[in-house]
Parts: sequence; C-alpha cells; structure tokens
Amino acid sequence: LRMRFIEKSVRNRRRIAGECLRMREFVDALYDDDPELLLIASGDANDGAGHDFFEKYFLLSDPLENMLGSPFYGAQTVLTAVLLDPCYAPMPQLQWSAEFDDFVDEIYGRRALLDQIFVSCRLVEHVVRAR
Repeated sequence: LRMRFIEKSVRNRRRIAGECLRMREFVDALYDDDPELLLIASGDANDGAGHDFFEKYFLLSDPLENMLGSPFYGAQTVLTAVLLDPCYAPMPQLQWSAEFDDFVDEIYGRRALLDQIFVSCRLVEHVVRAR
C-alpha cells in the first residue's frame, strides 16, 4: 500500500512541480511587463502527505518555494506566503485547514494549510498595516 501511494504521489508531485514552474514563469512575465506590479495570488497550494520524504528523495526542493521566487533573481519579484509568516499572520500555529495522518513521514495529526494567499513585495507593507 505504501509503495503504491509513493508511486502515485511521485506522479502528482511532478505535476505540482510543473504547475509551480508555470506559475513562476507567468509571474516573471508579469514583472517583465510591469516591475512595479502589485500582485495577489491565492488558491490551493500544498504538498500533502509525505512532504519531507518527497522533498528529500525525489524533488530536491519544495516546488512551492520555487514558485515564490528567489531574491537571487530579483528581490522585488519574490512572493510572500502571508498566512504562514509570523510577521504577517498573528498566530501562524492556527493557520491550517486540514489535519491528517501522514503515514509517509510518520507524523500523525499533521496539520497543513491548503489554501494560501501570496502577495508581491510591494504589497507586504500593506498586509502588515492591515493586521
């Protein structure tokens, strides 16, 4: 059962990695057109069961982190996951929308935030004020 789950999950995670790459390419194209862009992106963005296992053995990096961008390629284009960052979310430990037994990483009662809100650098200061 575990091996079947892992095989299916590897396929799904490759799809997720591809979606994150396309999203990052789209965001980069928007920034190419307008470097002063104010951007909010939201939606279902999660890795599910086995996050640590798959990152370590199959992907080498977290696809969601890749989607957020890197300051090495332009700090102004990095997106911030405001619901996960303690600077913006008053109680990040309460920011979760699903609880499940992660039998791959052997974490029972694992909590995950499925729905995310990402904002551009230029909007972060407004998020802090809105808190």
